[in-house]
Amino acid sequence: MTRLALEDLPLTVSDIESKSSKPSYAIETSRALKELLGTSQITWILGSDAILGIDSWQKFSELVSEIDFLVIERPGFKVDK
Repeated sequence: MTRLALEDLPLTVSDIESKSSKPSYAIETSRALKELLGTSQITWILGSDAILGIDSWQKFSELVSEIDFLVIERPGFKVDK
């Protein structure tokens, strides 16, 4: 769905997590992508329901300082900017 939504934009969508056979953690994925892509900017797209619980993610304080987030508002999950 992400690929379809962004197909007209000059972006690359990664499937690194879906190809993994083990549980994935965003911090590990972001670091693997940075290693793979070098200086490319990484933007993590997630719903407003997910951002509300980001403080429970593994090493979330490191993650939020390392990558950008694009939060898509979902009905029933209002987020203060």
